[in-house]
Amino acid sequence: MVNVPGRSKGCNTCRRRKKGCDLRRPSCARCVRDGFQCEGYDRPTIFVSHQPDTNSTRLVTVRPRAGEWRLAPQDTRTPSPAKQQGLARGALQEAAISEFFNYFFPRDDFLPRAGVSNLGSYSWMNASLNLSPNSLALRQALCALGLASTASQTGDKKLIRQGAEYYGAALARLNYTLQNPQAAANDESVLPTSMLLAVYEQFNGFDLTLESKPGRNWLAHVAGFARLIELRGPKRHTTGHAHALFTQCRVSIFCSCFSKRKGTVFQSDEWRSIPWMERPKSRRDQIFDILILVPGALEVCDTALAGGSDGMCVDALAKLIRIRRIFETWKSSFTTMLWNEEAGSGAEDDAANAMDWAEIHPEFYMRHGVDIASWVMLYWTCGIAMGLSMRALSGRVPAEFRVDTFAGDAFDPYYHAQRIIECVPYFLQPDTGLIGFQNVALPVGVCLAYFAAFSREEPEERKIIRSMMLDSSKVGPYGPLILQFLRQMEDQALPPSDLERMPSGGYDGARWKCRTWLRIGEK
Repeated sequence: MVNVPGRSKGCNTCRRRKKGCDLRRPSCARCVRDGFQCEGYDRPTIFVSHQPDTNSTRLVTVRPRAGEWRLAPQDTRTPSPAKQQGLARGALQEAAISEFFNYFFPRDDFLPRAGVSNLGSYSWMNASLNLSPNSLALRQALCALGLASTASQTGDKKLIRQGAEYYGAALARLNYTLQNPQAAANDESVLPTSMLLAVYEQFNGFDLTLESKPGRNWLAHVAGFARLIELRGPKRHTTGHAHALFTQCRVSIFCSCFSKRKGTVFQSDEWRSIPWMERPKSRRDQIFDILILVPGALEVCDTALAGGSDGMCVDALAKLIRIRRIFETWKSSFTTMLWNEEAGSGAEDDAANAMDWAEIHPEFYMRHGVDIASWVMLYWTCGIAMGLSMRALSGRVPAEFRVDTFAGDAFDPYYHAQRIIECVPYFLQPDTGLIGFQNVALPVGVCLAYFAAFSREEPEERKIIRSMMLDSSKVGPYGPLILQFLRQMEDQALPPSDLERMPSGGYDGARWKCRTWLRIGEK
């Protein structure tokens, strides 16, 4: 049994995570698969420094008359209220953190194969857990997520309040640390604390009557830890926890920049190379090397369309086409690798069959776990935004540069949107964990925007997506939370000057925001 003193023979990592351990040595298979460092099977000896209270009654043996033994009176006093409260708080924290991990991670059937993903999506959580014993703010952030996760399932308002209190306490401690830039730069726990608080904003079961702004708060957290990473520099993120946290931060930074259509310092060659000086890049690293280029390319496109010269439009279009070709090379190689892995180690590369099958059956990617499917979802998401931008630019450039000279699905936004719709139900299964809902948020948001932009009445495709997200009997409470989060993200993605021109609410207002974000223009 796991975490039962005197009975569990599992490794120390599985005992702490309350997971079953297969007892393999030197590292158990569960830790290797989940991306955690297996801490082995030796039980650490813990020395506790304790100065006995001279006023307390202790259990001692007393030698009475010859031939007689008896025990001295035992202390029957109850613990003080302060000690009882401390014990209760400690138990609550342990239970909350355990619950968060239970809700956050996918079940085994949805986990990726270790050789494909290099487990980057989970190693950052291992880093957070390892750093938490020495950071009260980090433990409070974990507790906030655990309580919020439990409350979202049970509807317990007391747990919601307690989660909010832990969130506020963690945020206050984080802000206090950030007041000293040197201390913040050297404190390893600052980054994971901010990352966990950002996750809380996506899934906290917020009460709109309190005027909570999770979209705005999430963007603020992402901007904060992006700035901290930038100040530390790429050489500080080559090994250990720092590298694991950086690679996960890059995911959130991409999503934030994509929603704002703004470039980032992390798209530079320096930031896409130096953090991997001491290790090879995983497949996950390779796709995010490409994804991180997209927001900057969209920004260049928007600048050119907003009044730039024809030459600027030619350059912007060339940049988008170049990224599309890099994407296609990656997808062909990646799909072929998955295809050969399914066929067995003796299979020969067959890129044509792999690509044809994957395009006809998008569930091909889902068979390889949540991580793998999410990367392809982001590829399709970028295909929507980039395809629309290419079409807009093609009207401003000479004929030989126009995008319609490039045939194929790589430049068809509708094709990519349809692929996303086919995959959404997979991510909304409860067994995908919070990671599944987290990974589907951006693709769903862009897909909803695309279908709304081209129809004066809400199109059927948009209704299908919304109905899937709102079906609480299948997706629980997180679908509606993600939709509300996306609505607030729409407002944050547009400058106030644009929002002032927005028509009245309802579908017309939503459609106007979608067209404005996609840079389609008035119609």
